[in-house]
Amino acid sequence: QICSTDFAFAALVDGRVLTWGSSAAGGDSSSVMEQLQSDIVKLYATTQAFAACKADGSIVAWGNGAAGGDAGTVRGSLCGSVHNVISTMSAFAAVMESGAVVCWGSPLAGGDCASVSKSLCGGVRDILCAGHAFAALKFSGTVLTWGDPLLGGDSSALGAELQGEVQTIFATSGAFAALKTTGSVVTWGDAGRGGDSSSVAKSLHKIAMIFSTRYAFAALTDHTSVVSWGALKGGGDSRAVAEHLQSDVVRVTATEAAFSALKETGRVISWGSFADGGNIDSVGVGVMTRLSQDIVEVCATDFAFAARKRDGSVVVWGAHDSGGEISRVSNELSACVRQLFSTRRAFAAVKSTGSVIAWGHVDYGGDASTVSAQLRGGIANIASSEAAFAALIWRDPMDKSSGRIVTWGDAWCGGDSDAVQSQLAGGVVDIFSTISGFAAVTAERTVVSWGSVLGSECKMRTLASDDIVQVAFSAGASVHSMTGGR
Repeated sequence: QICSTDFAFAALVDGRVLTWGSSAAGGDSSSVMEQLQSDIVKLYATTQAFAACKADGSIVAWGNGAAGGDAGTVRGSLCGSVHNVISTMSAFAAVMESGAVVCWGSPLAGGDCASVSKSLCGGVRDILCAGHAFAALKFSGTVLTWGDPLLGGDSSALGAELQGEVQTIFATSGAFAALKTTGSVVTWGDAGRGGDSSSVAKSLHKIAMIFSTRYAFAALTDHTSVVSWGALKGGGDSRAVAEHLQSDVVRVTATEAAFSALKETGRVISWGSFADGGNIDSVGVGVMTRLSQDIVEVCATDFAFAARKRDGSVVVWGAHDSGGEISRVSNELSACVRQLFSTRRAFAAVKSTGSVIAWGHVDYGGDASTVSAQLRGGIANIASSEAAFAALIWRDPMDKSSGRIVTWGDAWCGGDSDAVQSQLAGGVVDIFSTISGFAAVTAERTVVSWGSVLGSECKMRTLASDDIVQVAFSAGASVHSMTGGR
């Protein structure tokens, strides 16, 4: 794993950390060198500081102290029980095994949670960041916020609206949106990044789901219409395509700055940043025509979209280096594709023959040439992390316990599974992923994980029951199922 601040790098090599670059931004780790020599499993960064998580769950921080490089004031709270670390631009927040939250770094970026510390002692279900602020969702349905008050860190003006019944929180780079169990939506933070939804307030009822780019939100109602708000060029302005979003939308997909809506008719409607796939009209008549009907699936990387048509062909648009260009594999994608998957900057397509085609950024899984001979048939499912793919392949289609795993992409995000192949030899029945690693359920009812899943590197655990297995990680923003996409 190589991690970077604005002016320095940190590399994780065989459990130890090497750093270089600006000393003021984390390039000099001499003050914590001894602690970085072994057992490091994951690196995190703000703009000017690094934090490393060790195998025992403890944290080591260095770099600009005002940006998270000094965890001295909370070191006693960070010993041996960290499950996940989340960062804003200049602060870190660690979620502990107990459900408590510990913060350090710039107060204006979420490094000081004193105002809500009593409520963060436990019971935290999820935590999100919005550039310079954090929002924590508790199991009680209450939301707590801290950080830059102008960018989502102050939700006091909302009063009782966030004191219960919140189902999920969503974030852009400077605002939050809370979806309540009643189907209503509450927003706060920078108005230019989705923090002000007053212009569409009348339409924000009976909301089924919320989607976000870095700069805008889009809400799908239970009667299949779409409402968007936020930065005009980041997906917040859908007026040009509004007539097509009034009904029959079945799914919304997002890149960093554009949205794409798939309609029941099989037509795709996009809006937002042109460079990130927000304007289908700009990519040529041929692509526009192909996206006007018979689309059955849309998938996205950070900067490009890929759509699968009913005839099994694939259409792409957006940034070329993130999967928006397919000349290298166009023949393979002209027919027989049955499912699409993505990392942050690459796509993978499973064909009806059971083979896999990958394209996009090489460092994110866009090149599967090193394992192509193993991907020519028998693909049962694919899971994806931020920068790697893992394919479940059945040796015998009639024997669901005969599965094996093939991986490619960034090694620290699970793209190299060599270290656990011996543990998978008995057969794999299912596979799951977080943003930074994978877990396989074996025929012997063990769970084997690899990648940068905190505290779970190359570990094998036996399951206690014969019931249907559900695997979830505390490390990572979500669990990826095998239904396609991200």
